Amino acid sequence: MVSLLNETPASRGSLQGAYAVSTVNGTAVNCAGYKSAIMVYGGDNAATGTAVYKVQQSADGSTGWTDVVLDGVTLTTPAIPATDDGKAGVLVISDLQRVQQYLRAVVTVAVAGPTVSTSAYFLLFGDKYTTHSVGPGANQTDIAPVVV
Repeated sequence: MVSLLNETPASRGSLQGAYAVSTVNGTAVNCAGYKSAIMVYGGDNAATGTAVYKVQQSADGSTGWTDVVLDGVTLTTPAIPATDDGKAGVLVISDLQRVQQYLRAVVTVAVAGPTVSTSAYFLLFGDKYTTHSVGPGANQTDIAPVVV
C-alpha cells in the first residue's frame, strides 16, 4: 500500500449538490497512472432520511458502470442517518490496478424532507503506472469537472 503521509494527492470532484429522493451518479474520474484512491464523502442530511454512498468503475468513463467489489466486498457505506448531519467518511482503494480506469461516486438519497446536500471527492495517490491506456488526443490529467 502507498504511504499517504509523504504524498500530496491529486483531488478530483465527482458529485456535489442538493438532492431529493433519488440516486445520483457523479462524474467520471480518470485514475490512469495512480496507485491508490480515497473517496471522501459527506453532507448535511434533512430532518429525516438517509444517504448511501458507493464507488463504481468503468473501462471508458461513460458506459458499463458497475459497483467496485474487492475481495467479495462492495465498496459502499451503510445508510447514513439524518442524525449524522455534517459528518464525513472515506472509502479506500489501496491498489487501483484491481479496478477499471474510471471511478465515480454514487449517492442514493432517501429523505422525507426536501433535499440532502452532499458531495464526494477522490484523492489520488502514487506514481504513474502504465497499465491503463488513454485514447488518442486525451490528456491523462484531464478530469471532468463537477457537473450535477
